[in-house]
Amino acid sequence: MEKSLWNLWNVESYISNRILNYILEGQEELDRIDYFKCKLGIESIVINLSKLLFIYGTACILNIGIETLILHLSFLSIRVFAYGDHAGSSFGCIITSILLFVGSAGVLTGGLLIPVEGLIFLQVINGLVLSKYAPKATSKNPIGSDEKKQRRRIQALGSCLIMTIIMICVPVLLIQNLMIIGNILSGISVLPLKIKRV
Repeated sequence: MEKSLWNLWNVESYISNRILNYILEGQEELDRIDYFKCKLGIESIVINLSKLLFIYGTACILNIGIETLILHLSFLSIRVFAYGDHAGSSFGCIITSILLFVGSAGVLTGGLLIPVEGLIFLQVINGLVLSKYAPKATSKNPIGSDEKKQRRRIQALGSCLIMTIIMICVPVLLIQNLMIIGNILSGISVLPLKIKRV
């Protein structure tokens, strides 16, 4: 089902194959494993770029591209260390990302803003969540040793603290809200919730 919805005209496969053929043109022949590693890497890049195109295309149509970018970067500032849940498919990822990032940016841009004191309170709760549950391993992102888990947890908490300090220094309430809501969305993704995958 997802293949037919997401890759309706085989566009991603076509682009990936064209890039792969261009890269390998004139090269000595790769063995089967190296070829598939290269192909998988290119397909991953093409799929992620197409997801970003949908997400930021929607944000730009709604005239909230910059706001969505701020929120998304704030989300990623913790996500790279804390990991967390993923959608079950590319299509699910696009829908979830549009709802979370573009939707949250739209609501905040529309004027539903939390005062600074409330943002600090939410960020303290977020820090507690991260200290207890981060990092959250997934099948795609296994974490490994306890030492690595501890290091990732400290990095996630450090990022949370740095974002809080930056938020306090920024004089614009909308940007403050975008930063903290992005961080909170990342914190929510590490909670041990059973979510039906889209």
